[in-house]
Amino acid sequence: MCLLKKEKFNTFYLFIALEFVNGFLGFFSDFKTVIYFLVILIFSLVEKLEFKKVVLVAIIGIMLGFFGIVWTNIKGEYRAFLNGGARSQAVTVERDAAIDKLVNLTGKVSNDGLDGSVIDFLDRLQYTYHFAKTIDRMPSVLPFEGGANWLRTLEFTTTPRILNPDKGIYDATEKTKKYTGIRYAGRLQGTSFSLGYFADCYIDFGLYGMMGLLFVIGMLYRYFYAYLLRKSSNNMVFNYAVVGAFFAEFNALEMDSTYFFGRLFSTAVVFFLLIRFFFPWVINYITIKPEKEGHSFFLNE
Repeated sequence: MCLLKKEKFNTFYLFIALEFVNGFLGFFSDFKTVIYFLVILIFSLVEKLEFKKVVLVAIIGIMLGFFGIVWTNIKGEYRAFLNGGARSQAVTVERDAAIDKLVNLTGKVSNDGLDGSVIDFLDRLQYTYHFAKTIDRMPSVLPFEGGANWLRTLEFTTTPRILNPDKGIYDATEKTKKYTGIRYAGRLQGTSFSLGYFADCYIDFGLYGMMGLLFVIGMLYRYFYAYLLRKSSNNMVFNYAVVGAFFAEFNALEMDSTYFFGRLFSTAVVFFLLIRFFFPWVINYITIKPEKEGHSFFLNE
């Protein structure tokens, strides 16, 4: 039994390592997802605090912080290599070449280069810089939108392009440049800088009014949570898995309101269709049926 548990844990760690490394081979730093879920899993399994565990967590936290600083230092050049200078958010090189480039850039990191990366890493971690610049300019330079900003978001995400041929192309950077007064590279340069939907709420209604809109978003989350937990199937374990899969899409506060609502709208439609037409088949397939009378599922002792 102990050997079996050990083998399961070794397999678990192996898959974590593989998923972590594989996250570097994409354009959007998918390795962060592994870290997020691993941290949540660790804290959910802790029964009591022990000094050794606290020290271990502190050491891991310091290592992850240093790793984040190094990644901040090299990610610009690494992503430029991944897209082959095509100014797009796509990987155009082979996996072996990407790994070699990553190792090469990591080996060239110097102490001088890390100094500036610390500030960039902290700004990225807190993600309040754009919000702060927006507060500086509104309403002293630009007036509050009074709901027009979110109205444009709703129109863009719910109107099919076939019904509106003049519908523009989504570019979060344009909004960021407008409300922060800072020039950033945008879609044509293969990158994107977003304000985040918290700042989008402030743009419309100010500091206090934004709280009401964020409350509505929170209640919308609550509705989806309750619906998925109750209606996905008659298997509660399966339902919790569905809830986790749904909300894994919305763990980033830096999502622009257009991206956020568009993703929420499309994900809700997809999951509704899955619940109606696909999940019943899945539950029927994975459920162990009771044996017929006269037969037992268990071996006689």
